[in-house]
Amino acid sequence: MFRLAKPSQTYVHTVAVTVPGAQDSEQTRTFDARFWVLSTSKFRALFKPENLAEVSDYQVIREFLAGWEPGAIQRHDGTDLTFGEEALRQLCDINYWAQAVVEAYIDFHSGARTKNFKAPPATG
Repeated sequence: MFRLAKPSQTYVHTVAVTVPGAQDSEQTRTFDARFWVLSTSKFRALFKPENLAEVSDYQVIREFLAGWEPGAIQRHDGTDLTFGEEALRQLCDINYWAQAVVEAYIDFHSGARTKNFKAPPATG
């Protein structure tokens, strides 16, 4: 049976962030994000190229990122970074982080990475 998601429902999806390193070395780090399920029309409007040129990464990401799992992201000193507006603004200023979150959401929305998709429990 197919059941529609509640408008307030979120799903956990793994985001892989490629962190640049010294001398062309890279490391991939992951965290579990909570994504809102946007309608197709809202998704298309949000990701129109002309719309993206006019808004910041933060303005785009806050439309679909509901949070991250506790302990999923840590500050440089090893303490947990709790989801909130200030934390999201700081992370959105890191280009490779913002790019990874957007790419993960597009994959999540299109169903391209179902192996990384964690089914509910949903919040709501």
